[in-house]
Amino acid sequence: MSEVIRLEAVKLRSPWVRLLTECVAELFGTTILILFGCSSVAQYILSRGTLSSYLSVNFAFGFGTFIAIYVASPVSGAHLNPAVSIAMLSLRSITPLQCLTYIVSRMFFWISMFM
Repeated sequence: MSEVIRLEAVKLRSPWVRLLTECVAELFGTTILILFGCSSVAQYILSRGTLSSYLSVNFAFGFGTFIAIYVASPVSGAHLNPAVSIAMLSLRSITPLQCLTYIVSRMFFWISMFM
């Protein structure tokens, strides 16, 4: 029920506000995915496999993907990858402006992580 309310609230706003909320949802989804995935790999590498296993890294990436999709899906569709956005653009499921802003929001995440 809360997802329906959230979607209706996003649909009722102006197109620019809706596009901004979609970009923020993609940014949060990508952040969650990378945070869970890279943290599990870092734990595995830094502990030299004593505190975790290869299987736990896979489970952490899977859990991170699940949470990222759960967060971003109601608002933007949870593309989480520029390749998915470009594929959706080629299928004409999203507009070129949406595709561009999704990719730019993900690039903003990467630039802010390395500064």
